[in-house]
Amino acid sequence: MKKFSSAFKSKNSAKVIIPVMCVIIAVSASVVLGFQKDNASASADYTLLHKADLTDSISMKGIVESDNTQKVYSNLSYKVKEVFVEAGDYVKEGDILAQLETEDLERSLEKRKEEVSASHQSNINQLNNSQRILSEALSNLNNGTNSQIVSAETSLKTAEINLENTKKAYNDAVNDSNQGINTKLASAQSNLETAELDFNKRQKDYDNAKALFNAGGISLEELEQSEKTLKNAQIQYDDALLSLENAKTADSRTLEQAEENLKTAQTNYDNAVKALNSAKAKAQQDISDYKSKVESAQIAVNNKSNQLSIEELEKQLNDSAIYSPISGTVTAVYATEGSSGQGLLFIVEDTENLKITTYIKEYDVSKIKEGMKVVIRSDATGNDEYEGILSKIEPAAVKNTNGDTSSTTDVEFKAEIAVVSSETNLRIGMNTRMNIIISSKESVYSVPFESIKLGNNGQSTVFIIDDSGILHEIAVKTGLETDFYTEIESDALYDNARIASNITGLVDGMKTSLK
Repeated sequence: MKKFSSAFKSKNSAKVIIPVMCVIIAVSASVVLGFQKDNASASADYTLLHKADLTDSISMKGIVESDNTQKVYSNLSYKVKEVFVEAGDYVKEGDILAQLETEDLERSLEKRKEEVSASHQSNINQLNNSQRILSEALSNLNNGTNSQIVSAETSLKTAEINLENTKKAYNDAVNDSNQGINTKLASAQSNLETAELDFNKRQKDYDNAKALFNAGGISLEELEQSEKTLKNAQIQYDDALLSLENAKTADSRTLEQAEENLKTAQTNYDNAVKALNSAKAKAQQDISDYKSKVESAQIAVNNKSNQLSIEELEKQLNDSAIYSPISGTVTAVYATEGSSGQGLLFIVEDTENLKITTYIKEYDVSKIKEGMKVVIRSDATGNDEYEGILSKIEPAAVKNTNGDTSSTTDVEFKAEIAVVSSETNLRIGMNTRMNIIISSKESVYSVPFESIKLGNNGQSTVFIIDDSGILHEIAVKTGLETDFYTEIESDALYDNARIASNITGLVDGMKTSLK
């Protein structure tokens, strides 16, 4: 940003005076100054005092933009069939700008509709079939006619009967064994007892025969005969004992077989129970699966994705006609008939509502706020001035290409100025000079800041040169300050008063000679 140039030296480059009328009619004049006591003389400049408007402002530059710029794009790659506007044409919102070729798109849309219709009918058939299977499964389950459950129940009934029969056979075998009812075992036991008695008798006879033989009472032949009879008795006893053991083994095997048969029957029964439970669980699972298939089929029937594909093609068909999104002026036309319609095709801008983008220096940003008035000028519009409003100040300083706030001393804040004058000669793209009005006062006295003397007590004074050339130092109250002028107030001030410009060496009452 640059400040307005001035003939006066600035004490603060951030401020500028905008004279609405002449702030001070500056009349350079030479005054011969001299002390009465030594008749010395010197020359000094003065200005004639007049009331005028005093304004403090910040100046900057910017380029005129539209407050509403719309770039009209198309994502469709179809060729441009016809362009209806030229740059500079005014259009209303919704006016057609161009039309793309749509023959291929229309064929694709028709084909897609046929495919979606066929797919939808297939989904309906699948839904009906799934609903029929589910209905049959529920009916069979509720009526007890599910084939797998019926088969499992039959097998369980058979296993239950077999288990009861096997339990009875086992219990009978246990009872027979415990009560000794087994005839073979009883006969073997009786034979063993008879053989044992006979063996004991033959043993006793042999012992007696042996004693008689030793005593010479019987012959060796008689002794050998007794021994032979004992051996036969021994054989008979061993055979009876073996028969008893065999009978016991046979009885034990009969009980074990009955027990084994019982275990097998119990296992078969348990398996039959499990099979029935599995059949029932499977029937429930089948119903759940059938319900899922019905739900999936229903989802397929209600699925809008295929319809969305049609809607997308229909949207493309609608989008093939390019319309203006706003009312405004067509400022650029990129669409060319016969070329691809993809990309930027037009720029439409509101030329009635304008704004100016500018940048505020870091040391000025604290002095301004949104809503401040702005005076706008342009070389292209001559001396015309337009009114603006500071509409926006960015909260953060301008960032560099990496997205970081600049760390240099040249920090700036982006701002926008809204052009509020109803009729202007401003055009989009024009360079402008602007002044943000910080403060202003109407019809006040003001002098260059070097005309004001600040005393040790903090009192500001100025020197008035009267018609006789006498200097009068008067106290003034200072007010609004700009880069070059300071507002002063005092009852002693009057229009066309000569205010000394260079106050160095001046004292109250000094006599001067006017040339």
